[in-house]
Amino acid sequence: MAHEHNPYRLGEDIEVVVPRTDLLREVQQELMSGGGLGYLLGSWGVGKSVFLAQLHKQLQGIPGVQSLFFREPPMFRTIDALCRKLVDELLVDVPVEQGRLEPLRQDLYRLAEPLKVIERYQNDVKSDPHVLVLLYDELNDYVDPSGFGREWFKRIESARKARSARLKVFATGGLGVFDIGESLASPFLSRARRFIMPAFTQDELRALSSPIWERMGVRVDDEIIDHLLLHSGGNAYLAQYGLHELWERNSVRVEDVVEIYGSFRARRPDFVRRFRRAIADVRLSRLPMRFWDVILRGGGKLRRRKVDEIFATEENPLQFEILDILHLLQSAGLIQVLSAADADPILVTTIPSILNFEPRRARKSKPTLRKQLIADLLDILVVVRSMGLDMFRQGGELVQEKLFSALITSNLISRGWKAVREDRRSTGFADVRATHDDFPSEHAIIEVKRWARDFRIHQQVLDYKDDSTTALAAVMISKAQNGNWREQYKQRCLTKECQVRDSEWIECKGPLRGYYRARSIEGPEVDHFLLQLPRRR
Repeated sequence: MAHEHNPYRLGEDIEVVVPRTDLLREVQQELMSGGGLGYLLGSWGVGKSVFLAQLHKQLQGIPGVQSLFFREPPMFRTIDALCRKLVDELLVDVPVEQGRLEPLRQDLYRLAEPLKVIERYQNDVKSDPHVLVLLYDELNDYVDPSGFGREWFKRIESARKARSARLKVFATGGLGVFDIGESLASPFLSRARRFIMPAFTQDELRALSSPIWERMGVRVDDEIIDHLLLHSGGNAYLAQYGLHELWERNSVRVEDVVEIYGSFRARRPDFVRRFRRAIADVRLSRLPMRFWDVILRGGGKLRRRKVDEIFATEENPLQFEILDILHLLQSAGLIQVLSAADADPILVTTIPSILNFEPRRARKSKPTLRKQLIADLLDILVVVRSMGLDMFRQGGELVQEKLFSALITSNLISRGWKAVREDRRSTGFADVRATHDDFPSEHAIIEVKRWARDFRIHQQVLDYKDDSTTALAAVMISKAQNGNWREQYKQRCLTKECQVRDSEWIECKGPLRGYYRARSIEGPEVDHFLLQLPRRR
């Protein structure tokens, strides 16, 4: 049931706007006092269009500046159509005597060249000294087999170079930026200053959520903000989506946030496809996808030999360098780069976000519920491991267990499970209780703990089972430990005092390398997963 007017309207211009003050200042300075040519790199949904609208409004308020905002290319993808669109935007609000506007428009149409159009306009139509700024949104939309986008921006850059004092150009885009620039004669990329679209910070997300708290008459709940940031990664669309759904529910609980984002992929598949295409369209280049996959499984390190190997085995039609790819993934809100691009290894961490969790591919054979849980947990924990640096508070302590369990729960949901965190039962609290459509009469229990807080995790998992429990899992999370943590865990948590008869290490492929299968003195087996996170550098 909807409650009142929802200010977080999906698919429309958002009403609650958080100004990107620092970025606006930097871009305006580059346009007005710097090189006069720049572009903002970012995937679809990160807020580039909203930012460009803010920039357009800010530039319009500067005396002597005329800003034109091109939100999309014309219907007909030709140079002539683009030139006509430029003329139409130039003539908006231009004071011309009645009956002379259309002849002037046709006269400018016939010039059919951006430099000639702009020269004629600035010299004869609006002859007072002024600076013209052209803002182009989403260069991905200008990518076309005909190459009309490349040719157009080649001509725009030539015009800007010829009239550098009075013509400035700024654009946004993802992969399309590189496609537009990758023309042998196009200087667009080489001369433009690159900006990277930042994700929302916790403070910005708190400001964005203010209408919800005002309507409910309560103070901001920092736990909810933590969970919104954890699942959205600060992506503008994902943050807006979560707030839109919370407004519709008129409920602000952690469980709501977990369910909202866990079901996001099923409810918004078009967003996921457009987001991926903006940074990893295989029709343009496979390289960003390859590096994204390696980073997810690399534990925070990207070794130079792996970089060289990928570049040697993949085609590189857009002439990417490793810095380009890192910036592309960073601008999508997927990674943070923590070292120079020429370091070895390059230090990289992935950002906590549902976008960094991939839904499991269709399996060839139907496993048991337990086998499905093991496979999914191994995949999920590998990605959580790559997010290690964001799992620490100031001072170096790990975030609370409930944040880890919430992340696991939402990603189980995205993989087809029905999962509930902290399910209240007669025996106490199970961190996660999950069922799967393939096994409707069974369920799994998952307990999540931080190392050195409680070593009786095996017994606690057993306490939550009932007759329909067919899979039990324990997830122990720790900072990186000195020595053999696997052996330390066995000596502390898999003993007879902890109700374990015996245990064995099950080897498997992947960064986690395996898990413990522990047989209980009384009761079923429990699978124990050990996750070490890198310390904050």
